[in-house]
Amino acid sequence: MKKILLLIFIMPILATSQNDSLYSIMAFELKKLIFESPYQAKNFTDTSLAYLNEISKKNTTSNNIDRSVYLEKRAEQLKKDIGVDFTSGYQQNINLDPSSDLEENISYSGRVQLGVEWDLLNNGLLENRVRSQMISDRVNREKLQYNIAVNGEQYIYRFDQTLILFNQFKLELLNQRLIQIKKQYKIIQDLVLLRKSSKEELIKVEMELTETESLINLYESYAEYMQIEPSSFDISSQTIPLIDLDYTRIFELVGLQSDSLENSSEFKPYFSWYHQMSLKPYLRYNYYDILQGPNRGYFAGGINLSIPLNFSTQLNNEVEYEKWQYDNAQFIRDQSKLQEDVLNSAYDFRHHLKSFIEHYQKRKLISEKLRIEKARLKISDKYVDPITILKLDDDMLLEDLNLIEDLQNLYLKALKIHSKLNEVAINEIVKSVTPNDFIQFIEKKDRSIYVWSSTFDNYTSDFLNEYIIYNEINHVIVSVNKYEKTEEKWKLMKLLKETNDLYFMLGDNKLFYNQNIGVYLAEVLENYPLISPTGIHLDIEPHTMPEWDEHKVKMQEDYLNLVKQAKIFCDKNELKLQISVPKHYNELIMNQLFDVVDEVYFMCYENVDTDFLIRKLKPYVDAHQDKVVIALRTEDFENRLAMENKVSELKERLGIIKFAYHDLSRMISLDKSGLR
Repeated sequence: MKKILLLIFIMPILATSQNDSLYSIMAFELKKLIFESPYQAKNFTDTSLAYLNEISKKNTTSNNIDRSVYLEKRAEQLKKDIGVDFTSGYQQNINLDPSSDLEENISYSGRVQLGVEWDLLNNGLLENRVRSQMISDRVNREKLQYNIAVNGEQYIYRFDQTLILFNQFKLELLNQRLIQIKKQYKIIQDLVLLRKSSKEELIKVEMELTETESLINLYESYAEYMQIEPSSFDISSQTIPLIDLDYTRIFELVGLQSDSLENSSEFKPYFSWYHQMSLKPYLRYNYYDILQGPNRGYFAGGINLSIPLNFSTQLNNEVEYEKWQYDNAQFIRDQSKLQEDVLNSAYDFRHHLKSFIEHYQKRKLISEKLRIEKARLKISDKYVDPITILKLDDDMLLEDLNLIEDLQNLYLKALKIHSKLNEVAINEIVKSVTPNDFIQFIEKKDRSIYVWSSTFDNYTSDFLNEYIIYNEINHVIVSVNKYEKTEEKWKLMKLLKETNDLYFMLGDNKLFYNQNIGVYLAEVLENYPLISPTGIHLDIEPHTMPEWDEHKVKMQEDYLNLVKQAKIFCDKNELKLQISVPKHYNELIMNQLFDVVDEVYFMCYENVDTDFLIRKLKPYVDAHQDKVVIALRTEDFENRLAMENKVSELKERLGIIKFAYHDLSRMISLDKSGLR
């Protein structure tokens, strides 16, 4: 009996223990799913218009006939018709009685006439010139109307091409989502069976699966139905260029398109009074077959003049004027409709651009939430729910789908506007942009930070990486040498290369006396074989050495030579070169250093008075603005706010955005002190 009671108590404990063990396995699988295949958000940083240029030139195989071509040929035909005609005639008298015919004044049996006749006025040279001019005046209008019609047809073709391309991008995302959701579904299904997750969560995932599969089927069916080969141009969904319109240029072109015809089509009466008269000079050769006597031949010339009894010149011009007014009114109506279409398309474009920016900002918020959750998960926070992270990851993907949809609409609207303009390259009306170009209130930052080896004694690489990401630091300068390589430093470098520029920093002053710095740098790179840095940063400070005061000039020259040797190595290995220097080096040496390196970090330590720093740095900023970086250290400021205010002040006064913090460990300590 005791054994039975013991089993009754032990079995639930064993079952609970087993469930917890299985739950741990499921949680581990979820973590693997999160970190092994994280979703890579679209960056929209490409600024190429190559695809739009290509798609805007794609034509259908339509064989529409341009009426203006016919008119041009007809005008050319009339212009060449000068009204000269060849005339001929032959007459043969039959059954003649020579004696009687002579009495009846018929003296020949046959007659031949050959000649030329020239119509000068009506139906001749001058009227043909007028008719040719009338047709030529219609050509521009016909061309514009034809181009509008054909461009509309071409737009439909380009619309389909663009839709097929963006549907490919959507399918790429949806298939990626389908794989992830299926993995989630299996794990959550197991968790439901273990009573560690609710049935409601499983149903939500089922809904997402159904929705995703439906969209995939929709886009695949559309592609199959259209049977259009996608563009051969290589464009990646990872870096789809964002575009904006050049509104000023668009409305300028629309105005020119209307004004050009209106300005050139002022009506002038085509006909004058003499156009109704007929004036025909002629020249003929006559040959007679004489009945009794030798045959005769001779030339004759003259002029035929015909004058109508009732001139209708004014009425003829009024008829042409009414036709001209009708055609012009029709064209102006067409142009007004075109302007309205362009305005509506431009408005729609702006609406979709607004939607794009809203989704982009929403994605940034999701990204920050995701970063926080992943950071907590990395440090094994027991309150972290992996399903929440997966949901945020999925939300990121859905926002990218929204962004691609918005971008598709932007491309279609740009192509539609382009179809309304004649003989204009699309890059005349479209410009490439990045999302940050539309976020004017956000301060542009270019931040660097020094990381000394001692930092890794106190913090893990995961924590340091998250801190760097949170503070939006772009360039990380990590101290290295040819011997030491800690595991945490190596892990941080590996993480940094995914999101930041990584520089190897040489901070040992003994290297100032190294006779072959290139060899040493090669050994440093060999010490980190799996890491490819962006460049090398020299933080070698001869001004801190005891002999500086006595040999200042010589030591600066030696430093310049050291930097030149390092530059040779960097160029050979496709690395950038940066240096950290104080503010008091010789100006001549400094200008030579600027010519050698990619960036100069001025160590603005101790005296951080703004006027003092501006006086010292402004000459270099004016001459080498893109190469100047201002480095500040934390101990010169009471708190982080004071430090950032100094950055903002110097940025405004000097017009530069590149700043560096010394150093990562001190920055963390400064932030910690602000929490007390």
